[in-house]
Amino acid sequence: MSCRREPTHPLRGPNAASPLNCPSTGCVSQIDRDDELLIQCILQLCRTDPDIVARASGDLTLYSRQPKRIELQRYEGGRWVTKRTVTSGGTTRGTTVWINRGEDCAKTKEVVYHEVMHTMPRQQSMNSRDREIDAYTRTAQWMIDRGMEGRFQRTNPDGTKSVDSAAIVRHVDGAYGYSSGELRIVGRENGGNTVLLEDGTRRAAREGDQFQYIPPQDLQERRIPPDTLRCP
Repeated sequence: MSCRREPTHPLRGPNAASPLNCPSTGCVSQIDRDDELLIQCILQLCRTDPDIVARASGDLTLYSRQPKRIELQRYEGGRWVTKRTVTSGGTTRGTTVWINRGEDCAKTKEVVYHEVMHTMPRQQSMNSRDREIDAYTRTAQWMIDRGMEGRFQRTNPDGTKSVDSAAIVRHVDGAYGYSSGELRIVGRENGGNTVLLEDGTRRAAREGDQFQYIPPQDLQERRIPPDTLRCP
């Protein structure tokens, strides 16, 4: 069973994080109890969303991992300051998806659906901000349709639920480090005084810039065998 390094943002310079490597002893070749619980949780979607399970086991490469810490940093007074640390539930790069082990099943299903939305062809023409808004919006509507409680829902006067689009935009802009609708910062150089934008361009760091910094950490990624994700 293979282990694949989860890509990080292209950090450079003295503020750069080390790549997230597999454990030095080699990758675990067998799934453990937490992986089994994750698989069982995903298979619960067979009752309502067999297409999501089929995509996860067919078109995608799925890894489990330890929860990934991410720091939201802001450029203040000529230096980068950590404002808060959050846990990322999942990550998607192309057709490879990472999902945290050990999470509550309801949360796992939400994250799986969200990350699968990121792999859909319609997202290929979107910028990164619109991709996140699209995935959160579709996931919120999916949860409403399935009778699941969620953070991006609002209750209408007639008692029905609808997607809270404004809350999604606030979350995406705040959590992912977008500043006034500008291109997302994905790397830093020159001791943090220069930032790399998602389109490959560079500029000087400006007061109020925000950046998602991924500290070095061992995520212990393990491949989930596709044949374990088969609906009856």
